[in-house]
Parts: sequence; structure tokens; C-alpha cells
Amino acid sequence: MPLTMYQASVPLFTQTLSGISTILDKGGAHYADKEWDVAGLISMRLAPDMMTLAEQVQMACHHSVVGVSRFADIDQPDLGPTDTDMAGMKARIAASLAFMAGVKPEQMDGSETRRAEIQIRIGPVAFAGQDLLLHFTIPQVLFHATTAYDIVRHAGTDLAKVDFLGDAFSRKIA
Repeated sequence: MPLTMYQASVPLFTQTLSGISTILDKGGAHYADKEWDVAGLISMRLAPDMMTLAEQVQMACHHSVVGVSRFADIDQPDLGPTDTDMAGMKARIAASLAFMAGVKPEQMDGSETRRAEIQIRIGPVAFAGQDLLLHFTIPQVLFHATTAYDIVRHAGTDLAKVDFLGDAFSRKIA
């Protein structure tokens, strides 16, 4: 049986956002243990021209939610502006996960060939749905999630790849 658009997106995005949530928990605990202001972590970036941790989390959620809503042909929830505290970032992730949990696999049927046009900095770009998912949406989600991980790890938090992978090992064959 071929892989469906739902199978290639919702479980991956759910796993990835859940991993980011764990990473934020560990980063917040690390800053609390050191008695550092967590605002420094939230506003941290890897390079001057890169997004902050808060913006990386926002974009990982954004691309997950926009992709799933586009493929299911439903309205996306308004997740609001970039968060300025840990609770807001965690709430954004929770809202994104709740939205995706409400999407049924059959809502995404047929989206692999449906034309999807997106607006990027250079202008509008059109894709078939499957190409949008595989060559734009998944890379965007993973880029921003990885960068969020890298920021928190760079800040001194003890993280490992398993933290990024989220619940990946819940799918192992017994």
C-alpha cells in the first residue's frame, strides 16, 4: 500500500513538535537550575541574521499547521504572533498538536496531486501537493526544529538526539 499524504506528514510533524516541547522543557529547567533568565534563551539565535529560538519554534509550528491544513483543504488555526515566553511557546506547540490530532487521514486524500501555490520571498511558487510536502514543507519543519534544538544545546542544555526524535521509539517493533 502506498504511503499517504497523512502518513507522510501528521505523524512526522507530531513527533517533531513533541520533541521540540521536550527540548524546551529541558532548556527551561537548565536555565532555572543555573538561575539564569530564560528570556536570554528565548531570544538566543545561532548567528546575527538567524531567527531566535522563539521564532524557530513559531516557524516549525507554522509550517506543520499550514501544510496539514492545506493538504486537508481546511482553514488553519490562528496561532498568533511570535511568543515571548516559554509558556507561550509550549502553548503554541500544544495548539498545533491539537489541530493536527483533529485531522482525519481521509481529509488529505487526493492532495498529493492537487495544485498548491505558496507565496515565498521571491514570489508565488506552485507545486503538486506531494512535491510541496516532500520538497518544501518537511524540510522547513525539520530545519526550524533542528535549529531550535541547536540553539538550546548551544546554550548549554544537556540534550541528545533522542530528545529531538521525540516519541520515535514508541514505534519500534517489539
